[in-house]
Amino acid sequence: MPIAIVGWFTFFYANKVDYYDLSSPKNSQKLVIGYSNWSLGETNHYYDFYKQTGFPLVKKRINQESLHVMTRNMDMSDLNVLGAYDAQWKNEQTVTFTSPYLNREVTLNLK
Repeated sequence: MPIAIVGWFTFFYANKVDYYDLSSPKNSQKLVIGYSNWSLGETNHYYDFYKQTGFPLVKKRINQESLHVMTRNMDMSDLNVLGAYDAQWKNEQTVTFTSPYLNREVTLNLK
């Protein structure tokens, strides 16, 4: 039992969330991506999206559930798996992520 408790705390301590800021083309919107992963054979990538509010350091979460992508035998960063570096802004309110690992487009409206 003590080993299980130590393992549980170690898992949650090691599973820290990092953040990446993505600005719209005219810099009127700022999307903050919270990402983390964990691995037991496959790598499970988790993404949460936040809209920056008018108050510094205060963010509003956009997605209800975390976006989950599972990969195996690849050596890419979490942001490359999401396609964050190649994100396409359709306008100042809508951003789309496309990646071979998502198997679909993820479109976020920042309204």
